[in-house]
Amino acid sequence: MNTHFPAFPQTPEILPAVATAACNPVDGAGAVFLCKGKEDGTMLVGLGAMARGTVSAAGLLLFLSKDNGTTKQLIDAAFYGGFNLSTTATIPRAQFTRFSESTPFRLGKDQELYVGSMVALPAGFVFEAEAVHF
Repeated sequence: MNTHFPAFPQTPEILPAVATAACNPVDGAGAVFLCKGKEDGTMLVGLGAMARGTVSAAGLLLFLSKDNGTTKQLIDAAFYGGFNLSTTATIPRAQFTRFSESTPFRLGKDQELYVGSMVALPAGFVFEAEAVHF
C-alpha cells in the first residue's frame, strides 16, 4: 500500500511448511511453498528445519520466486546431519544462516519463498520461518 506514513512491523507469525519429496537444487522442482510477502512487505528473522523421521544427512534448500513459483532461485542452504528417530532422542534443528534478528531478510510484496530437501523423507522435514508482516 502506498501511503505517506512509514510501515512498521505489525503482525509476528510462525510460518510452517512440510517437505517430503526430494527437491532439485537447480530449478527448485519438488520445493514446497513457505510464504508470500504481504502488501507492505514481510521481514524474516529466522528459518530452521527438523526431521520427522530417521534420515541420513541431507541438504536443505531455500528458494525465492518473483513469478508465483514458476521460476525459483536458490538463495540459501543448510546441512542436516544424520538422525535416528527414537522416543529418547532429541530431534536436532538445522538453522539457515542467511538472515537473523540482526540481519533480517526483507521479502517484497508478492515475492514467495519455497523450501525443500535434497533427500526424500516420507515423514517429512518441518520448516519453520519466523516472520513479521508490515
